[in-house]
Parts: sequence; structure tokens; C-alpha cells
Amino acid sequence: VQIHNLPPGFMSLSVGQQLGNYIGVILEYDYKNATSMWHSYIRIHSLLDVREPLKKEKHIKKVGRGVITTIFKYEHMGPFCFFCGIIGHLDDYCDALFAIAQDDSNRGRNVHATPFTPHNITHK
Repeated sequence: VQIHNLPPGFMSLSVGQQLGNYIGVILEYDYKNATSMWHSYIRIHSLLDVREPLKKEKHIKKVGRGVITTIFKYEHMGPFCFFCGIIGHLDDYCDALFAIAQDDSNRGRNVHATPFTPHNITHK
């Protein structure tokens, strides 16, 4: 999972762990990605409950700066439904296709990240 839109000072292990545990259970934190000047996001490996919709964002309060919205992008997702947000089926086969009113269903293709080439990932 890639975590985007983090302000300076938030590209840390503790923030990665908190956000990783918000979307699932964090398994790994990619130290090399977080310290690279070429990447503007944290990269983690999390265990997700595929029965639950993917989380697309999280609002974080930063003292003196108000609320910041972090954005989650998922690598190696497999089949994914843009209507209900659940991994395992496509929108053509979604039971919730006509019952969207309860959810904003605003997940679109922007929740999918281009897979990153693996490199030194440090285990938690």
C-alpha cells in the first residue's frame, strides 16, 4: 500500500504503522522508500480483510495546519469492484451495483497504484 499526501515530518515508521493498522494489519514498512528523495509517499505491506471495502483516505489533524487528507493506493490488488470497494470481484458482478446510495462509491481507478519494484523491505 502506498500512503500519499503526507506532510513533511510525517514520513516515519510510527505514522506508517498507525496508518497501516488503520487499513488492516501492518506487516512490513519500507524504510528505503520513505527515506528516498524520489518518493513522496510511505510504502507498507498490510494484511487486509477482503470482506471489507478498501479504505481510500484518512484525515489527520496537524497542529497549526488543520486537517490533512492522506490517500491510500493499493499495489497488486487483483480483481477489484469500483462500486462497493471490495477485492475479489469486478463491478459487473457486484451485488451492491444498484444499492450504492449508502456508500459514496467514489473509489475510481485512483485507488490502484502501479506496483513498485521490490527492494530492501525491513520487517516490523
